[in-house]
Amino acid sequence: MKISILLTHWPRYVSRFQYFTQVIGSLKAFLPRSTTQHTFQYFVGLETHECHSEALLNAALNFCDATDVLPLWHEAPPSLAGNFNNAVAYLNTDYFIYVQDDFTLRRELVLDTDIAYMESHKDVGVIRYNAGGSSLASSKVLEGEDLYTLRELVPDCPYYWSDQPYLMRKSVMEFYGPYPESTRDVIQEVAMNKQVKKAVREGNQGRILVRGYAEPRQARHPFFFHVGNESSMTEKIEAAEARKARQAAQADNKGNKSV
Repeated sequence: MKISILLTHWPRYVSRFQYFTQVIGSLKAFLPRSTTQHTFQYFVGLETHECHSEALLNAALNFCDATDVLPLWHEAPPSLAGNFNNAVAYLNTDYFIYVQDDFTLRRELVLDTDIAYMESHKDVGVIRYNAGGSSLASSKVLEGEDLYTLRELVPDCPYYWSDQPYLMRKSVMEFYGPYPESTRDVIQEVAMNKQVKKAVREGNQGRILVRGYAEPRQARHPFFFHVGNESSMTEKIEAAEARKARQAAQADNKGNKSV
């Protein structure tokens, strides 16, 4: 079976492009060792607005060409949800793995096992590969052990849905509904979390599982690691700039008091 690998990327800064190249490198290194039954095709939803420069956008396109990644243009105003919805519509495989452009894969997944589980449990829509302790606290073990434990999340947990890496059955997007679009990414993820919780509670399908945690307290991202420390999200950029301004003002005040 062929599996689509979908990334979303906004080459707004040089650092974001550098993250993207690291992520592709990690996926190309570990995914082929994660299966003996499946092959991959790579796509990236590419934001074209407010890029750092035309040269950086061209660098992203050249990198995609060199690594056999197909760019899917998102030419509307920048929006993670809009980029995701636009890209998913192009996918023609039953399953896809979604990865943001700053999550590197650290080790092999067990994709043969995960696909087989989802094939035999049609009510499962997603297997997540990252989860926090608060979401895992009320989860239950289904199978496996140690690093490869498979757990089921409950819809009442804080972050049932997450933008962090996961394996998804493509058809479940019709059940969940499209990702609610906004120019503020935090709002989009919160809205999608509520939307998915409601759909799963009422429809008894689209269940979300998580692979990789024997115990909730072991929530240390065993498969994917978040390398990004510079965000492309407007609200995070604004918050960081405000924090720097406050720190500078506090430093000035201390300096004036010491004079």
